[in-house]
Amino acid sequence: MTDIPLIIQSKIQKAKENQQKELDLSYSTTGIYLKYIPLVIFELEYLEKLDLRDNGIREIPSQITRLKNLEYFNLIGNKLLNITSLQRLEKLSSLLFLGLAWDINKVLPDWFKKIPKIGLDLSHKKTKIIPESILFLQNLTCLRLKWDISETLPTSLDRLEELQLDLSFNQLKSCPESLCDFSTLTQLNLSFNQIELLPKSLGNLTNLVKLDLSNNQLTTVPESLGNLENLTELYLSNNQLTTIPESLGNLENLTELYLSNNQLTTIPESLGNLHKLAYFDISNNMLTGLPKYLINGENLQNLLGLDLSYNQLSYLPELLGNLTSLKELYLWENKLISIPKSLGNLLNLTELYLSGNQLINLPESLGNLTNLIRLDLSSNQLKIVPESIINLSSLAELHLSNNQLTNIPDLNNLTNLIWLNLNGNKFTSLPESIIKITELKYPKEKTEFIPHCKDY
Repeated sequence: MTDIPLIIQSKIQKAKENQQKELDLSYSTTGIYLKYIPLVIFELEYLEKLDLRDNGIREIPSQITRLKNLEYFNLIGNKLLNITSLQRLEKLSSLLFLGLAWDINKVLPDWFKKIPKIGLDLSHKKTKIIPESILFLQNLTCLRLKWDISETLPTSLDRLEELQLDLSFNQLKSCPESLCDFSTLTQLNLSFNQIELLPKSLGNLTNLVKLDLSNNQLTTVPESLGNLENLTELYLSNNQLTTIPESLGNLENLTELYLSNNQLTTIPESLGNLHKLAYFDISNNMLTGLPKYLINGENLQNLLGLDLSYNQLSYLPELLGNLTSLKELYLWENKLISIPKSLGNLLNLTELYLSGNQLINLPESLGNLTNLIRLDLSSNQLKIVPESIINLSSLAELHLSNNQLTNIPDLNNLTNLIWLNLNGNKFTSLPESIIKITELKYPKEKTEFIPHCKDY
């Protein structure tokens, strides 16, 4: 599995060890855009549910027939499959649900009608008319559309269990009120428009699980968004928001919240109620501090990724160490002079980005982060690196460029290190510890080990 991204390898390996019946490799879950199905998946012959939504897959390998127990197979949001791949899917006799991208101008094969539930993704091109052959399919439960707003949506769509509607890139200046009549909408994409104001009736779409309002011109969002009790993903990035409503704290099922590139100076206290939140991006705003309720240890215990980069943070409270589930922490381009000792409590951290701050020193507790794979400390004011850094046994990338270092600890123990950047420091000669690493690593991994030590 060496050519498969680590997060995908980890999920597949876990499924194999635990003989899981479900595997979710959708883009929204992994953040990895798969262009093919890893063949090792077909060794999981006990799989009943395989979710590959929103990737770039266009072909189904012949090994798919090994998944004889597969009941749910979701390929919505991928490429159009070729004929050979479609024929292979026909052999999955246990299927209860199949979702895939479809060319609206093609006739659906007869075997589709034998599957109890199907989902069709017609969003690869803008649609004005849905053929009756699709619109009145008895087993159609899920439909993803990129709709031409010059036409009215057929009211018969409201019979579907799940309607996913894509109205992005339509130059909309307002959200059509008629949308709010479709109670079965589960996903609504209004991104990349010119929307300035949202109707209160948007809060009526209580079956929504994903709402994308990013890349518009919103200065505010209605309190009624707090009624969307089933929402798991909310995208509000790249707007002109100066505040967000307290009611967002009612979205108790929210797992992902994206608020980057706005003009926010504070975060509502109510967001501390989002106990299921796993990913929170509030980068590129105007925050000067973190509210205690956000990191007091009682809230956000499931947070895996936190992006606070490109704000105006000058101080991080010790309470930050309470976010013990964190795997990724982004603090690029703030005004930090120091980081708290409690950072060493984040034992699950795999990625830590602190570049572009004003850090003078680092706590020895940094060495507790033995799961850390990437550490970026570039463009600070560091004169020394703590000796404890040699304990970071999982470290693959270490970025220390553009500091004031004259020496660094012996990194010989970091056997997984493949990238080290020391440019722009004050070395008078190449540190001996680095020479040793070069002697050990470079002959073995010429294409991977890149010691950037030219400017010393």
